[in-house]
Amino acid sequence: MPRIRRKNSRTRNVKPRVRITDEYIADIVEFIREWKGVPTWEDIVNEAGRVCGHKWKRQSLNNHKAIVDAYHEKVSAKPPSPHLSKGDLAIIHLEEKVQQKEMELQRLRRQVETYDELFVIYQTNAHRLGITPQELERPLRKVDRRR
Repeated sequence: MPRIRRKNSRTRNVKPRVRITDEYIADIVEFIREWKGVPTWEDIVNEAGRVCGHKWKRQSLNNHKAIVDAYHEKVSAKPPSPHLSKGDLAIIHLEEKVQQKEMELQRLRRQVETYDELFVIYQTNAHRLGITPQELERPLRKVDRRR
């Protein structure tokens, strides 16, 4: 008599895990930055599931620095002025644009600071290894890719 194999009850409705790729991270960061108001982690998890088609937990999203940085930027941003809530729509729209541009400017300034720090590290290592600035500024050799 053939033996009937039963599936393990734990493996029945388990979906395969999907890694959070760089493309997913970029999409999540983008919708966090465009979010109206202040998002919660629950909002971010639900929206990530809607936008990317995969549902991750907060802990998984929290492991990625870009997502956490975008969240902290949004939370620390100045709230919109309350006196404009009943004002002209054009003024409200322009205020939102100014706020978005200020956030973008802050992000870019932080990025330039990290590039400056990296440049200092490169300069220090080059000096320590005895590489002169003239050697560093020498143009790259042309590569013949037709061979």
